Amino acid sequence: MAKNVKNSSKGSPKKGSKSNGNWKKKVLPLFLAAIMLISIFAYAGSSLLRGNESRNIVLEKDFNSLTDGLKLLPSNAKYVRYVDLGANEPIAAWAYQNLSQSMPYPGDFNAYPKKDLVADFPKNTFGNFTEQFVSITDFGRGDLKMTYNMTEYAGMQICKVNEKYYFTPGTNPVVSGRIEVVDDVLDTMNGVSQGSSYDKYSDLFEQLKGYPVDVKKAKLAAVGTGSKINITDKYFAGITPEGDTYRYNVVLHLSQSFNETERSQMKDAWEKSALFYYGFDYFNVNFKDDYLVIDASGSLDTCIRDMTGVWGFLYS
Repeated sequence: MAKNVKNSSKGSPKKGSKSNGNWKKKVLPLFLAAIMLISIFAYAGSSLLRGNESRNIVLEKDFNSLTDGLKLLPSNAKYVRYVDLGANEPIAAWAYQNLSQSMPYPGDFNAYPKKDLVADFPKNTFGNFTEQFVSITDFGRGDLKMTYNMTEYAGMQICKVNEKYYFTPGTNPVVSGRIEVVDDVLDTMNGVSQGSSYDKYSDLFEQLKGYPVDVKKAKLAAVGTGSKINITDKYFAGITPEGDTYRYNVVLHLSQSFNETERSQMKDAWEKSALFYYGFDYFNVNFKDDYLVIDASGSLDTCIRDMTGVWGFLYS
């Protein structure tokens, strides 16, 4: 699903020792992440100095959380990832190193993402083509690169980067992807289409009521319809910074039933392995009707390892 919108050309490998090659493999990704972080904060700082320069925003929507983003998407998204790149430096560094292939390429916009969401939809949702995904991105209110051919949809200008990639300079957040997908998202944002992907996943968020967590505060979050552990038909997973630690929450809608003995055994096994093997500081598993809820806390590395490696909730 990853959107390889731009890839730098690769030259022929240089000769050198094996140890030198291994050193490069370890250090280069960290170096690139650091450079991108420096660039984004530098760009954010320069944007503040640009004074009167701003886009003509004709459609503006709330975009401060995964739930906000889901309300802008047509119904039936099968995977949605949201990240706030300005709220927490460790999360931003991890995202630029691991999620950059699914974020809009800054060179297309002359701007860096501040908040970004990518959504993938089932085959043929928008037409008979491969690219059934869309990005929704907050670039701030500054100017975007506009040296493109323009088309128009519902009275709004749309920039054509190439035959398969368009974006909406007159909306905040910006929508980008194939023109067919962009058009459908604009219909949802304008209230033309009935329903949204929020409706598909809202029952998961309801299960966290009563917990000391706010889904809207998650800075790295995802929903989807499948995972590596085949007991769920849809899930929510989110990471929220809390001082020097991170709160990690998961809600699964169970695709199979378990009796009370099985639930007790699963709860005991997961909690013990999470604390003693995976390194969580706190980990609580609770079964409620057809749902499983996890409330946990730990380091960012611990939370992301569980979110990506154990369950496969998050991917590039």
